[in-house]
Amino acid sequence: MSEVLRRAVQDHLDAWLFTASVTAVSVRSCPARFPLRPGSDSDWNVARSMVDDVYPCVGEMLAVLQTKTDFNAFIWKRLRHGVKIMFRPAAGSTIHMDDRGGKTQERVATLDAGWIFTAAVMRWFHDHPRISYYDMCLGVSLDGRGGGTGEAWVEGGPENVGVGWGFYCVRRYLAEMSDPGLGDDPLRGLRESAEGLYLPPGAVFDRMMVYDLNRRDADMTRERELEFPEGGFLTVHKVLLGGDPGDAGDRVLYPGSIPVNLVKLEKADPRLIAGSIAHVAGNVGTHMAPGCKGDALLARAVGEESEFMLHLVDAGTDGILGFFVSFEQGGLPGQ
Repeated sequence: MSEVLRRAVQDHLDAWLFTASVTAVSVRSCPARFPLRPGSDSDWNVARSMVDDVYPCVGEMLAVLQTKTDFNAFIWKRLRHGVKIMFRPAAGSTIHMDDRGGKTQERVATLDAGWIFTAAVMRWFHDHPRISYYDMCLGVSLDGRGGGTGEAWVEGGPENVGVGWGFYCVRRYLAEMSDPGLGDDPLRGLRESAEGLYLPPGAVFDRMMVYDLNRRDADMTRERELEFPEGGFLTVHKVLLGGDPGDAGDRVLYPGSIPVNLVKLEKADPRLIAGSIAHVAGNVGTHMAPGCKGDALLARAVGEESEFMLHLVDAGTDGILGFFVSFEQGGLPGQ
């Protein structure tokens, strides 16, 4: 299935003039939804066991993808230069929390499978390539939110599991279940999100931060403008693509990122998967020129900075899918 799917996704990207080469694998499915009530130990134990069930599925998928592409070598090469691995759940699409309590007296929040998927993927990168949580961050592109900072909304919190996306729950799971041998604490960074304290990734060595890639607070030092020969302009958060190449100090504060996209789809439709690859790549910048092909331009920019990204898809009953998207000229050997 994965080779047929890979070719179909590749054909769609080629048709959209999205220059990339794709490797794909797939395994069995994730569970879907479950209730989580604030303060309920029994609900939390169910949630934790569901992540535990998904973890081996994620491990199988990533192990096969690693055998095909050796993406760990790409990641470690960049980590040694201070770059952080950025997990990018597609918040704002289907991965979110909704209040589904209806007319009952007790409010119940329902978490989408994206929460489970995110926790399982982050745990795998900690337990197997042995990447410290302090070398990881979460990056989201929020189109809109009510009150507070985007980072606080993404976190939720111990008393607010029904508010926001719920990354606090991911932190809690990782703190309870991960191998502590690396001496890191995934709960560090929660306070900064709650208080709206912004720290550039190059200044963070002892916590795991959340970044709203659409939040710049009129601070131009967080922006990087990309100009292209065909007349396109994009303004991108430096957390994603790194600082000004001509400013050594800026590159220290903003060394760039290793993108790991996390997407929830209803089925393994090649068109939807190709569209999600293009959309997530393009959903990090503000288009500043009419007719600017944002997806293709961002793919070029990501290619220049990172050379690749991982695109991991929870496709419901169709399984968990992993894609290594290479932006190098000529793609991967044999493709």
